[in-house]
Amino acid sequence: MKKLGVLLILILGLFSCKKDKSTTSATNVTNPSPTPTPTVDPYAKPWNTKFISIKNGSNSCGSHYGSYEVFYKDLKLWQKCEPYDYCMIIKSIVLNDSILFLVEQVKYGFTVQHSTDGGFNWQNYPAGGYKFIKFLIVNTELSYIVLSSDPNNPNIYSLTGIGKSNLSLYQDTLKKGTHTIFDTGTSVTHLDSTLININDSVNFVIKFK
Repeated sequence: MKKLGVLLILILGLFSCKKDKSTTSATNVTNPSPTPTPTVDPYAKPWNTKFISIKNGSNSCGSHYGSYEVFYKDLKLWQKCEPYDYCMIIKSIVLNDSILFLVEQVKYGFTVQHSTDGGFNWQNYPAGGYKFIKFLIVNTELSYIVLSSDPNNPNIYSLTGIGKSNLSLYQDTLKKGTHTIFDTGTSVTHLDSTLININDSVNFVIKFK
């Protein structure tokens, strides 16, 4: 009888131990935490020119202003307003994913806004003039804008280099024939010169050497 009691105690103790282990094991099991969704910065560099947009004639300056706005995606980069006057981007020229040009016109002249990093940074080149004639891209580091510069004489033009150039507001007359201009301040090494065709009777040759 005594042996039976001891055996019963051992069986009960073993059952209790198994139950505790089972309970402990179940208690320690936890559900895995969900993997957080990574946050994507929509304005992370490098920027791409395809996301640059322009809005001319914005009313954010007021009804008596000429204006334009420049955006990268939905981020406003800058805004320009001119009271009682026109103010707009007349031409957007995209060279590749990184390089673009915006030709701005206001009453007192033209300015070329130039970016080489997808629109993150900008450099402006005042070009004067009153009427747009031509924009020529030589390579990724050099371009030219040609403008009519005298409202009283449409045959007077101005030429400004965009990028590495010594030409700034260079003026001459649109006489028939081919005109030669020297720009030795460039980094162009693969060309001796470039041609700007103005019309059927006027050409300009820009010499780099």
